[in-house]
This record gives sequence, structure tokens and C-alpha cells, in this order.
Amino acid sequence: MATHRLVVLLLLSFTSVAATSNIDVSDVCELRIHDSAPVGSKMTMNEALERRVRNSKNCFGQLEPDIDWIEFDTTRSVFVTRAMVPSSGSEPKKAVLHMMCPSYQ
Repeated sequence: MATHRLVVLLLLSFTSVAATSNIDVSDVCELRIHDSAPVGSKMTMNEALERRVRNSKNCFGQLEPDIDWIEFDTTRSVFVTRAMVPSSGSEPKKAVLHMMCPSYQ
């Protein structure tokens, strides 16, 4: 059985309780995982997304619309699968990633 990569395209939205920050979201941010990946598998972020997530400590991440098999692990700042990954379709899934952060440093 051949495996395929499943791609999730994300648009970033940052919310800060303190000050707002000028964040360039012009880059396409991607999460990648192979279909049929087991529960708890770490998803691969592209460089632009990984840089933004790593620089956003103490943030809560939420996807809209909710993709029920993806979870943002705030303790490790990674995306993991929380259910069996569905078979890949012809087009990438699309979602907005809302990062709610107490402040920007």
C-alpha cells in the first residue's frame, strides 16, 4: 500500500492580550503528514510556520474550521494527530490557525 502526504494549508492569525505585533502572513504555512499516520504522530511544519510557532511561546493554538484529527500541543509547540489521519484527497485541507498569546516578546 502506497502512502501519500496529506497537506494542510494554514493562514496565521495572532491575538495578543498585550500589544499587537506586525506579523507578515504572506508565506503559505503548511503542515504535512502521511495518510494513515497513527494517533500521536508529529506533523511536519514548513519553515515559515515553524519559525512563527517557535517564537510564540505560551500561546494557545486553535484551527478554524476545526480539523478534528489535528491538535496543537502547547507544551511542545508542535502539531500532532489526535485521531487516525484520513486518506489524502486531491486538494489540501485549508484552515486558519488562531494563535492566542499573552504577549509578544
